[in-house]
Order: sequence, then structure tokens, then C-alpha cells
Amino acid sequence: MIKKKEWWRKKKELANIIRNQNIINRKQKIFNIKNQTIFGYESLNRGPENSIYSNPLTLIDEAKVTGLLWAFENVGHREKEKKLLM
Repeated sequence: MIKKKEWWRKKKELANIIRNQNIINRKQKIFNIKNQTIFGYESLNRGPENSIYSNPLTLIDEAKVTGLLWAFENVGHREKEKKLLM
């Protein structure tokens, strides 16, 4: 269990990332090894490059722990909507 002070620090840092929409979306190919074709793509959101949140699993886990998962997911959806409207 993380200490309360550490929890607040992480929550504040993650909230700033979400508020400033400092989230990078990366697409990754899903490859079918049998017939050597691209089966599909997955989309992964990452935080700033030089932070602990550059790993998508860390970003999601910390968003869950700090109660910011909905806010994080909402930023991702807003970015997708912007791209669709362009």
C-alpha cells in the first residue's frame, strides 16, 4: 500500500498530465504469425516520455489507484473525436 503523501503526489502529477492532455497515443500492429499478415492494431496511450507514465500499464494502473481512470479515458476519447472531425 502506498503512503498517503506519495498517493497525493502521484495523483497531482497524473492530474496535471490529464489536464494538460500531455498524453501520447501510439498505434501498434497486431501480427498473425501463421500467415504473416497484420491482423489489426491496438492503441496505447502513454504519458510524457521522461516520466514513469511513459509506460502505458503504469499510466493505467496509477490512474486506477488515484481514482483518475475516468478522466484519463475521457482525454483519450476527446483526442479521437478531434481526429475524426479533422
